[in-house]
Amino acid sequence: MSNEFLLALNAALYLGAICYCMRKKVHIVVSCILVLYFLSAVGSIFLMGNSYFEDGKGTISFYPLIYLFLMIVLMMKPLTNLRKSFQIEEPNYGVLKWVIIVTIIVALPRAIQALLNFDEVIFGLMRDATTADVIEGVSIYDKKSGGGFNYLSILGGAAFALAPLLLMYYISLKRTSKFLIAMLILVSIASSLEETAKGGRGALVNFMMCILFLYILLRPIYPPKTKRTLILFGGGIFAVLLGVFYLVTMFKHGYLDEDARQVRTLGYISQNYIIFDSYGLDAGGVRYGTRTATMITKLVDPSSPSTYAERISRFGYMKINESKFSTFVGDYTLDFGPIITVLLFIIFSAVFTEKLKNKGQIPFYKLFLIFFLMKLLIFGLFLSPYCNLGGNLQILVFFVMYEFFKSNRKQLLAITKNISSRNEN
Repeated sequence: MSNEFLLALNAALYLGAICYCMRKKVHIVVSCILVLYFLSAVGSIFLMGNSYFEDGKGTISFYPLIYLFLMIVLMMKPLTNLRKSFQIEEPNYGVLKWVIIVTIIVALPRAIQALLNFDEVIFGLMRDATTADVIEGVSIYDKKSGGGFNYLSILGGAAFALAPLLLMYYISLKRTSKFLIAMLILVSIASSLEETAKGGRGALVNFMMCILFLYILLRPIYPPKTKRTLILFGGGIFAVLLGVFYLVTMFKHGYLDEDARQVRTLGYISQNYIIFDSYGLDAGGVRYGTRTATMITKLVDPSSPSTYAERISRFGYMKINESKFSTFVGDYTLDFGPIITVLLFIIFSAVFTEKLKNKGQIPFYKLFLIFFLMKLLIFGLFLSPYCNLGGNLQILVFFVMYEFFKSNRKQLLAITKNISSRNEN
């Protein structure tokens, strides 16, 4: 069978999964995530064999693509607990407000720096940063300051990751502060401008997809007026950011002819399947968790590599590195091998499925787990968003928020129960 036919079969797997989700009436956000993977799979058909695309082995064996599909579906399983329409149980407003304020304060230094250096964004558009798109999401975490990690910058990155969720939920409430909304918007947009200044497009893509999918997820709880405002205001921002994305692409590949430029852009979206099929299950070695579990490997062995450059130096013998997109599944198989990855994903899927089981209103704290999985699946179309020290810290922040709001909810329920008991007596 030809390579193109096997890649078409791969696309058919995702199309079948979309039809299954629609039939089971799960939340539309799950189907939309699968649509991303389906479109990327269709793009890989046209990419394969193109003379301008030279990555991969040049042949498709299909077994790795089945493995990839099963791992993606396994990690998507917990989200199928979401019904088509749901309501969210509101948290304590005062507690939520203070969490938002702290998030803004932590993220503000980096946000202000990004906005003050806006001229670098313009110059960044003209850079030919061949690896910028790959390392842009983690490059800020690789920066050194005084011989060590810039921990303030890393904390700012974790706050950047939290801001979109807090923003998109906060605007659904009847009681809001326009100032806090404006600051959350500022922090959220600044996170994408910061990496654009390095000549990369990934931050823009991530920001736009993050906001879009959060809107799809939370649309059932938005009042009609909020929906209209989001469509008008959000549409304007999206149009501007799409224009910036186009300029970045033009300047990065402006020296190429039109066909080559189109293939490079398509490769940005669809190389993942070809790369994973070629190297995902056999890359000539593993990275021993130094990319996906950097925080743990650093604690176990302080000399272990923790940045892109250090891993390239240590694992240069491997057939592939993170300069190519291999999906979030590829990040794990390249770190631990295919067998351990299966075991890890089964455990992750089982734990998240159990925690996201729910009848009636969804407690607010569960939104952090839902958002965590959404980011993994959406951004994981390229690479895992939770790699390196900064990415690992994002995981920690999401789970701290989960436990914090869960504990706060239990306290509120206990207080309410005591008051009810006293009234009855």
